[in-house]
Amino acid sequence: MARCTREWSQAKFERYIKEGRGQGSGENYKPWISVSDFPSMGRSARSPGWKTNRVHHLLSDHERRLFYLFEWSDMVVDIREQFPLLDLDLCTSIARDMGMKYPTDPVSGTPYVLTTDFMLTVNQSGKSVQIARTVKPSSDLEKKSVAEKFELERRYYADQNIDWGIVTEKEIPRLLVLNIEWIHSSYSLEATSEMEVEQLRGLSTILKSRLQKSSATINKVTTALDREMNIEAGTSLMLFKHLLVETFVQTQPTENEHPLLRSTLETARQIETQDVEVDTNGEVKLRSGVAKERRISVEDEEMRHGRKSRSQKIDGYKRHVLRDLDNGMIRAVGITKANVPEASVTDAITQDLTSQDVELTELHIDRAYLSSTFVKNRSEQLKIYCKAWVVHNG
Repeated sequence: MARCTREWSQAKFERYIKEGRGQGSGENYKPWISVSDFPSMGRSARSPGWKTNRVHHLLSDHERRLFYLFEWSDMVVDIREQFPLLDLDLCTSIARDMGMKYPTDPVSGTPYVLTTDFMLTVNQSGKSVQIARTVKPSSDLEKKSVAEKFELERRYYADQNIDWGIVTEKEIPRLLVLNIEWIHSSYSLEATSEMEVEQLRGLSTILKSRLQKSSATINKVTTALDREMNIEAGTSLMLFKHLLVETFVQTQPTENEHPLLRSTLETARQIETQDVEVDTNGEVKLRSGVAKERRISVEDEEMRHGRKSRSQKIDGYKRHVLRDLDNGMIRAVGITKANVPEASVTDAITQDLTSQDVELTELHIDRAYLSSTFVKNRSEQLKIYCKAWVVHNG
C-alpha cells in the first residue's frame, strides 16, 4: 500500500480523477501513482507489459519481481498497478471503526488516497475475477503502522467481496523471477545496426530449425549461428529470448483456449528449467551439458536424444520392425523415444502378433533386445539367434 507524501489537496485529487488515473483496464488503465510523481525514488521502474501492451509503473524491487510473476502466470489476464481506494467515505469509516486516524495532508487536511500495489483480473474456471495483492518485505509486517494500514485495506476489499492478500519476498521464487526477467526485455523485436526487423524474423526461422534438430545447448547453437551469418555476437540469443516471449504472448487465452495456453506455458517452463540456470553470483546463464530427459522439440514433447552406440547418436525416435524371414512380410512395427531401451517395445509388438494369430518359432535379434519379454518369457519352442559379444583373450 502506498500514498502520496507530497503536497495533497482537493484540487489535485479532482485533477487526478479528470486525468483518468486509477480508471480503465488493459492498455487504457492509468495508475494512480506514476514513477514521475516521485523522481527521487531510486528503485522505481517503468516496465513494458506483455499482457496489457502498456508501460507499468513499479515503485520497488519487490513490486517489479511480483509483476514478472503476474506477467508469466497463465491465470492473470490484466494487471493494474498502484490501484486507488477511491471510496474515501468507506476508508474513513473503516479507520474510525479501527480507532485509527485516517491519514490526511498536514497542510490542506485533504484525505490521502491509499493504493493497492496490484489489482488483478484472473481467469478462474472460465470466469473473470478481481483479486488484490500488496507486496511488502516480511521484516515490515510487524510494524504497527503497516499492520493498521493493511487491516484497513483488507476490510475495504472485504466490503467489496474482493479477495485481498499480502505477498512477501518469501513467496517470490527467485530463480523463476530471474529467468522471466532474463527474457522480459526481449518482448519487442527491433532492428539492429546490421539487420532490419524482417531480416531478424527470417533469421529466427532458421534458429528454430537449428534448435529443433541440434542436440547441442542453446548457447552453442546461437553462437554458431552468429558466426555462420557473420553477425554481432549475441544476436541469435536475443532472438531466442524473443521467440520465448512471442510464443507466450501470442497464445494468451480466450476462456476456451485456456487449456492450450497451460500446455504452452508448461513447455516453456520445461525448456527454461532444462537449459537455463543461475550461478552463485545470481547471474542467469545457459546451462552447460545436456539435462536428463531433455526436451528437444517444442512441437513434439516425446522426442529425445538417444544413442545406438558411443559414437552413433539418435535424435527423436527409434523404429522397430519385425519381419517374417520366410516370406519377407513385415509382421509388426513399434516406435519408442530415442532414449528408451529397445527391449521396451516388445509388448507393443506382441499385441500386433496376437491380433494376427501368429506364433514365433525363431527370433533373430540385436543384442539390445536380449532383456525383452520375448526372451525372458519365451517358450521351449522359440529359438533365439543373436550376435555374440566379442571375447578378448587375457
